[in-house]
Amino acid sequence: MLNKINFSSIYSKGVISLFKGSLWAQIIGLIGTLGIAKLYGPDFLGVFSKFMSLSSILAIFFTLRLESAFVLTNDENKLKTIFSSIIYTIITGGVIILLLILTFPESFFLKINFLRIYIVFCILGAVLKSIESAYLSYLLRQKKFKDIALSRIIFTIIRYLFQIGLFFFLPEIGLLLGFIITSLIILLFYYKKTGNLFLRISFNEFKETLSSNINLVSYGVISDNLNAVNLHIIPLLAGIYFSDTEIGWYFLATVLLSVPVSFISSSFSKVFFLKASEIYNENSQKLFLFLKNYTIRLSLSLLVPFLLFFLFSESFILIFLEEKWIKVGLYIQLLSFLFYFRAIYNPISYLEEVLKKNHVGLLFNISLILGNLMAVYIGYLEQSFMSTIKIISYLFPICYLIMISYFLITTYQLRFKKF
Repeated sequence: MLNKINFSSIYSKGVISLFKGSLWAQIIGLIGTLGIAKLYGPDFLGVFSKFMSLSSILAIFFTLRLESAFVLTNDENKLKTIFSSIIYTIITGGVIILLLILTFPESFFLKINFLRIYIVFCILGAVLKSIESAYLSYLLRQKKFKDIALSRIIFTIIRYLFQIGLFFFLPEIGLLLGFIITSLIILLFYYKKTGNLFLRISFNEFKETLSSNINLVSYGVISDNLNAVNLHIIPLLAGIYFSDTEIGWYFLATVLLSVPVSFISSSFSKVFFLKASEIYNENSQKLFLFLKNYTIRLSLSLLVPFLLFFLFSESFILIFLEEKWIKVGLYIQLLSFLFYFRAIYNPISYLEEVLKKNHVGLLFNISLILGNLMAVYIGYLEQSFMSTIKIISYLFPICYLIMISYFLITTYQLRFKKF
């Protein structure tokens, strides 16, 4: 029964597979993050933070959110056409951004405190992340949960091995290069698992793919890009006004806090999306009970780890890192409630697509980006990065709580809708 979240066996097995894969990936990632923090220090970690932020934003732009079409379509024959359309958008987007960056004068990069070569790396990283996202969505559609789980473990292990090894040869770009090499290896893994998915499609087929997913391409792209900007704007924008060291501290704090968030996102979010889509298509009146129980259980399961973060973060940092990292513990305490509510909302946000509420997600992300800009600007005026952190820590948990309530109310109203 849905009120007990009793997934069919394939979903139960899928969740368990992703759970195991994500658990090991997060444990390895936690150890690896502490290792590269000790090796590279906060300055290089700050540069890597900007790389990850910019490449994550560009990756959504490159795919136009078409990877979600794998889950939403009912036509198995269109899967390769969708994949090929995504590859075309990635290549087009990557070339356009690269040519644009090459036209900028060197003074621009000095002003933003980020070298041109780093941005070229960001574009390459975004292209690889985009293709990876397409493969992951395809594997999800095929219910290849074990392959997804295995890929997360492989990616995490190889990435940190390369990043640690490259520190002794190319410390300036070791973190960036290690990520890119690992992404290429993981794409080869996906290719071996899926075979050739790419087809030479006509312009009309590409156009039809875009038009049949116009809600994703219009509201979805804008909303998700704004969401990505919200998640990554602090390293990018604050990196102009504050030191790489402070951005490195902030990055480490967010990486540690993201362990449960990434764990939930990679283990449950996509499966939640798949199951919620099926429930809505079969009997939308049952969606509220599914969502309510899911939200309650997720909230309770996340409460303990985030309370531990809040209470013992400074002690944890002192045990595993040097005293120069102590500010990371304070950042974790301030940001813990924000990441708690974000972790709860992440899987629920897929209801924007299921319920065709992408415009609501768009308005929500616009409000968040305005809050981020305000926080960075006030921090700049006060010459205090801590002021920026405090504003987003107090303001954004309320915003996420409002959105969680909105979807609970919206799905509750579906129970009384006549069909």
